[in-house]
Amino acid sequence: MSLLCATMRAAWRPGALGGAVLRVTDLDEVYVLSLALAVVLAVVAALRIKPSARTLVRSLAAAGGASAAALLALAAIHFPSYQRITEEDHLIEWLSALFLLAGWVVGLAAAVRLARRRTPSPLAVFLAAGLFVAFWRELEWGQPFLGDKLWYSRNVFRLRAYVRPDYFERFAATLALPNSPAALRLVHLTFSGMLIVLSLAVLLYLLRHHRAFSRELRALFKAPGGRELLVYAAAGAILYAGSQVLGWCFRHCLNHPLAAWRDAYNVSHRIVDEPLEMLGAACFMASAIAMHLRWRPPPLDRAEAELPAPSA
Repeated sequence: MSLLCATMRAAWRPGALGGAVLRVTDLDEVYVLSLALAVVLAVVAALRIKPSARTLVRSLAAAGGASAAALLALAAIHFPSYQRITEEDHLIEWLSALFLLAGWVVGLAAAVRLARRRTPSPLAVFLAAGLFVAFWRELEWGQPFLGDKLWYSRNVFRLRAYVRPDYFERFAATLALPNSPAALRLVHLTFSGMLIVLSLAVLLYLLRHHRAFSRELRALFKAPGGRELLVYAAAGAILYAGSQVLGWCFRHCLNHPLAAWRDAYNVSHRIVDEPLEMLGAACFMASAIAMHLRWRPPPLDRAEAELPAPSA
């Protein structure tokens, strides 16, 4: 907590982080809030109406098809506008982040509700934690709040970012960041520590309840609501994996020393990768909604439920 407070003080001190914290680039706050409100209303409507599995599948397919058609139409009619909304800090990336955030909230609510009913769901905990991490990853890449690589998620997996005193000096110089190396290190330690602690806590929880978790995974294929949950999660994973594969192809095929080829790579990567990630995030949000509405975990056995032994 003290480290988090120190980070917030450093963030809000004038000029400490180069004025890059808590900003919204090129977007009006009302516009961002309108997007968030639309996502919230859609999620609340789905939870209140409680649609059937067939209705959920059809709604997601219709929404995805309409979104893809609208994006293709915009690209054909006025390509600069399409290119604009697929850039960082714009419509497509904001929707991806909001979908992941809404999915995390719904998944967390499902995990709490099932635990209160004495049918704890390690699968719900796993889904909620994964969506939370995915949201922060999307927020970091989009940089709408945390500025120019103020927190860089790849540094989490680099040991030298923790042990080398000059790492962030070189990091700031390489990326031409306006932030001081001390501020970069402080934010890195704060957010990386939070991510590592969360990951370890979820891992320990899943190991402790590994039998219930494996039973839930097997039940996905036959329990009510399991198949639709599996379909949504698989669709999101396929879309995200497809976007990464296409990004790798663009990077290796178009990453040429000439500036024109670099521009072609950046444009191609954004206009294809970001819409796929948005649809994948929508599928993950739908999987959380399906879990909250339909999923009923298999009952725990006596040892897992820690029931007292019956009296003679």
